[in-house]
Amino acid sequence: MFKLKQVFLTLVAFAFLAACNNQLQENNPTPEHEVSLKKGDKKIAGAYVVTFNTDNNRIAFRSQDYDQRSRTMLDYTQKFVEKYGVSPDRITRTYNTAIEGFAANLSDKEVKALKADPRIATVEPDYEITLDYKVESNTGARDFIPYGIARVGRANGAGKLAWVIDSGVDLDHPDLNVNRSLSRTFISGAPNGDDDNGHGTHVAGTIAAKSNNIGVIGVAYGATVVGIKAFNSAGGGSVSITINAIDYVTARASSGQVANMSFGFPPSTALDNAVRRLADRGVLVSIAA
Repeated sequence: MFKLKQVFLTLVAFAFLAACNNQLQENNPTPEHEVSLKKGDKKIAGAYVVTFNTDNNRIAFRSQDYDQRSRTMLDYTQKFVEKYGVSPDRITRTYNTAIEGFAANLSDKEVKALKADPRIATVEPDYEITLDYKVESNTGARDFIPYGIARVGRANGAGKLAWVIDSGVDLDHPDLNVNRSLSRTFISGAPNGDDDNGHGTHVAGTIAAKSNNIGVIGVAYGATVVGIKAFNSAGGGSVSITINAIDYVTARASSGQVANMSFGFPPSTALDNAVRRLADRGVLVSIAA
């Protein structure tokens, strides 16, 4: 199954172990190779993330359904930017729960005008985020205990749920309990939250791989994972896509669940605020250091 050398995810380990009972500790773990996680820092030319000032701007959402709220936000945004000469096709994403705002392709003049509008809180450049990792195999291992999990301990995660914001999760993996109906993609051309890169499935295995005599054991073994696809097959993503994924999780997650983001990202007020709003919902948010 997961023929991977694992690492890290100390934050998600502690998050889950805080929620799980009967923790087991390993006193003599075997060191592993590390996974390298690289921050994306390349600005995307002409691309921006814009957030509304909710003190000066009220949007009448008539439903708590995420997709209906998304349509309301898109309609509102299209009308809002029309006065600035921004055509509807230049709006690339909208956000309605973790933050209220949108991503769009804008000129310098349009950016300046939006920043001067009191109904706008922030206008920030969009940046690429890239997954950069390598994983060594542990061929032949059965219920292998990775180094990081041995260090922090493990527990039965049955009944717990983790949202894995990453490259998706292998929806049919035999060593994972995957909630397919909640899994979702935010990558153009990808039909669902299935993983075509490998990083997200690796992360999901670290979190929740079953104790079933194959592959590795997760820190919260047997927990259910949800694959949220925010990176493509080459490991490419962006700040605007990541916020989209967080926005969806904020709308669907429940207090006491975990959201995991095993990647770095450049400074972004909009992204920070989205994470804070998710945490305010009672979701335990784990982010790679």
